Amino acid sequence: MSRNTRSALVALSLCCLALSAQAADKKPRIADEGSIGGEWKLAEGMKSLPVPGYPENMKERGDSVCVAIGYSIDPTGKTGDFTLLKSWSSGVDLPKDYFDPFSAAAAGALSQWAFAPRAEVEKPQRTITVATMTFRGKDKMDGSQLAANCRIEDLAATLNDVKNKAGKDLVRREMERDKRALDGNRSMMNNPAQGR
Repeated sequence: MSRNTRSALVALSLCCLALSAQAADKKPRIADEGSIGGEWKLAEGMKSLPVPGYPENMKERGDSVCVAIGYSIDPTGKTGDFTLLKSWSSGVDLPKDYFDPFSAAAAGALSQWAFAPRAEVEKPQRTITVATMTFRGKDKMDGSQLAANCRIEDLAATLNDVKNKAGKDLVRREMERDKRALDGNRSMMNNPAQGR
């Protein structure tokens, strides 16, 4: 399964989780990056949010990379459901699964993040949000310029787009599978001896 397919499926699952929670009258909040402060604060004991280090196995390439990782915050303040939503690299000729080590490093940092609901929030609700993580390479690209390549301005719209694309891709794959099966059946009718 390709990285894009995995990302689309995980993002689709985030959307499905949001819809199922909504159906259960526990509507999750979809919050753009940097907008969770009204309901959440850092958990007690957390002085800052851990950031990922540059993946060791990618240091030789030394590309500047950013990733936007979607994640959820459950009502207890724990993070989970990490998925790559957007990525960018200064590198060229990127190999298959190129972004996997960066996504893993980002998810590792995010898994250490912990929040607590603000005192005025009586019933904390599940929140779906996004974090942009940067990995400055040998070119020492400006951090804000680098992050701008992955920033997601409207998370709700992005999740909706991913859901629609994943649905269209699924329909397209089903149609291709049905066409191959039909072509195979026609081939058998044209050359019945082939089936023996």
